[in-house]
Amino acid sequence: VYPCQFARFPAFLVGNIRKTPFSRLWQETDNPVLSLFRAEGRALSGACGNCTYRTLCGGGCRVRAYVATGDPRASDPFCFIGERPR
Repeated sequence: VYPCQFARFPAFLVGNIRKTPFSRLWQETDNPVLSLFRAEGRALSGACGNCTYRTLCGGGCRVRAYVATGDPRASDPFCFIGERPR
């Protein structure tokens, strides 16, 4: 199970529904992958971490950040509403 159809990387693997029922995977409060997507105040780095528009987008796409930087908590490189250096 992955959090979205684009997150098919080992870093985003939540679990295997053939071994663990989905209901149990979903209820795990200590799953690091689900915590990354669930946490309202999740610790993001870069521009997304301090952006005033973060409440609108939720911090962008964690998969795009991971693909671009190797860090799922980094800034979303395809952000279209964030603050950019002038």
